[in-house]
Formats: sequence, C-alpha cells, structure tokens
Amino acid sequence: MKNRFDQQCSLVALLLLTVGCSAKTESVSIFISGDTAGWITPCGCTSNQSGGLSRRDTLMTKAAAEGPVLVLDVGGAVAGQSPYDWEKLQAILRGQQAMQLDAFNLGGPECRFPADDLRHLQTQHSVPFISANVTDEAGNPVAPPMKRLERGAQKFAIVGVIDPDLVKPPMTARDPYQSIYDLLPQLDSDRVIVLAYMDEPKLRELAKKIPDVDAVIGGPTGQVVPPTRVGHVLVSSSTNKGKFLLKLNSQPGKPLQSDVVEVSSDIQMAGRQQENLLSFYENLGRRDFAPEETQFVSRRIVGGVGDSVSGNQACINCHQADDSVWHNSKHSHAWESLKLTGAQVDPACQRCHTTGYGTEGGFRGLKDSVDLVNVGCENCHGPSATHAADPRKRTPFVATQQCIGCHDHENSPEFKYETYWPKIIHGPVSES
Repeated sequence: MKNRFDQQCSLVALLLLTVGCSAKTESVSIFISGDTAGWITPCGCTSNQSGGLSRRDTLMTKAAAEGPVLVLDVGGAVAGQSPYDWEKLQAILRGQQAMQLDAFNLGGPECRFPADDLRHLQTQHSVPFISANVTDEAGNPVAPPMKRLERGAQKFAIVGVIDPDLVKPPMTARDPYQSIYDLLPQLDSDRVIVLAYMDEPKLRELAKKIPDVDAVIGGPTGQVVPPTRVGHVLVSSSTNKGKFLLKLNSQPGKPLQSDVVEVSSDIQMAGRQQENLLSFYENLGRRDFAPEETQFVSRRIVGGVGDSVSGNQACINCHQADDSVWHNSKHSHAWESLKLTGAQVDPACQRCHTTGYGTEGGFRGLKDSVDLVNVGCENCHGPSATHAADPRKRTPFVATQQCIGCHDHENSPEFKYETYWPKIIHGPVSES
C-alpha cells in the first residue's frame, strides 16, 4: 500500500515538474509593426495589394490561439499632421487596440501633433504610447519611457526612442543612446527590446552602443531591413505601409528568432477591423474634410497656373467626340468604384477620383462638389476656364505628363503609357 502511495506521489511530482518546465520553456510570439503611413486598408486600386489592419488582425488572432503574444509598434501610423490625419490616427490606434496593442513608440508623424492631444489619447483611451526621449516644449515627457510586460513565464522591457532629427518644435528629443543608458538600471528583464524610429545606419549605430539589449527594431527605413545581428543584438525594421510585420520568437535561454511576415492579400479580413473601417468612414462622411484640412494637394496641378477648373460641361461644345470617348472610359466611372466600398468619403481616394482636387474651382467636398466627381478633362489638361472662354489660349498642361500623378507604382503598378493611352485615345495626335 505504501509503495503504491509513493508511486502516486512520484507521478504527481513528475506531472508538476513537467507542467513547470513547459511554462518556463513556452515561447512568446512578438509581432512588431511600423510605418503604417495611413494605410488603414489597402486602397483597392489594383489587385493583390498587401497590408491593412484587417489582415494584420487575422495573423495576430491566429498566433494568440497558439500561445502568448506581444503586439508592438515602432510608430509612424499616419503620413501627415492635418485634421484628417488626426482622425485617421485615432482610427488606426483603435484598430490596433482591438489587437491587444501592448506598446506604441512615438514616431515622427505622432510627434507633429500637440503633446496634450497625445496625452489625452493615453489617459482617456488607454493608448499605450512610450518614448524615452521625446519631451514637450516645457521639457516634460510626453509618454512613459518604457513598458514592463509579462507573457507566459517571461518578462519583457520595451523601450521607445526616436531620432532627434525627425522631431520638430515644439517637441524635442534627447539623445537616444543616453536616454536608454539612463534606463538600464530599470531594465531587469528576460528580454529588452528597443523600438527605435530611425533609419538603418542609425539603428546599427545604436545597437553597437547598447550591447546589453536583445533587439533594436526600427523604421522608417523605406524597405524592411532583413533581420541581422550587431554583436548579439538583433537589428531589423518593420515598415512600408504595414505590408510587412516583423515576428520574433522568444524562448527562455535561447537567442531571439526572427522572421519577416508579409500581410498578403490571401489572408482573410477580420470582421472587427472592417467594422472599425466603416466607423472611420462614417466619421469622414460627417466631417467632409476640405482639401486644405488634409495633407493632400492635387498631384497633377502645379502651382502658379493662375487659372481655375471649369468642369467637363464647359468642354463639350467644342470637344463632343472627345467627350464621348471619356464617357466610355473608366475615368468617367472613377467615383462609382469608390462607392462600392464606401471609400468615396476618404480624401486619400478623392484626390485621384475627382476633378481638380485642391485646385481653384476644383473638388472641395461631398456637399459642395457633386458635379466634380470622376476623373475629368482638367485632371490631365489642367484648369481650363481661360481656355473655355477663349479657345485660342491653350490648356496649361501637357496631358501625357500627368498620368503618373495617380497611376503611380503603389496604385497602378502595371501602368505603361503605351498600353493605357489607346484605351482613352482622343483628339489630334499633337494635342496635349
């Protein structure tokens, strides 16, 4: 009887030991994003576009079902500092918080907004901003310098810094190295990860100076920096409009493992992120931002033209055949393509799907410019009120030079003038 009891105790002890070992060796997946640059969702102008919060969310949810997850962001959620960008920043942060965002480093774009507005997001909406070196004009920290986090049996210290050259008054930024060095006594953790909003050479320089940390992860680097090591410090970046994530795997007693994950178009959309996007669109519809309330100006309209948009109707009397070609082109239906997804309220899309966005007499908003939706004649030929009044005066633009303003690599990667022009060919061969 005693032997059997001893055997049972030994079995229980073995099970407890096994469970304890499992807890101690459990790996943690760390997802790091950065430089979302306003791309809350791919614009949809071409097929197979990567990125978007909905797909990012799906990746996080799947990983969380398999084990502990940390969700971090290097910064750079938006691309400007206008009222429109502030609205978008809040929407992107709401989407990230739905993914259980653990820490968000203040990047260059975030530092262009007033410090008190950023603090309001922290206190009222629990946004986990961090920055060890950004201060306001009075020299006060804008956010906590770091976050202490636990996942499984591991302890993490996440520190955020930014290149001072990317911060403009009234914000200022201390030396990143000195800011991290001052924190070293407080960084007693299993892993120390530095989120550093700076370019690749400065990332590597910082990693050389702080060999006591496990990783220095950055943006904005333009393209993803493949994971490499400076000494034992892992150096990489997560950037390019949220099309790629950096995934780290942390296992006790082992070096960090890393991988770059594409947020590809074959990943399923997460429903809660689609709801967040629709809520963002509803806010945009109510606000109806004018062009000067956004970061956008017409990419086809060059300053100093000294003319105004007159609208397609003014062209018809003299250019009936050309107008017929236009009506049968996709340019004449550009607005309808936005309405399929509700994106007609978004200035990021309006700038290329309306006539003369941000130009004198051009599209100004949903309420005031319903007759200037779609891609009209003056997007290519330029503001033509003077030409309409006196046809002897030429339109101001060489039309063939305006195409790439919207048909750029991001939105129209297969664009080639020689194949696109025959689809809308009109007017004399020499006409601009």
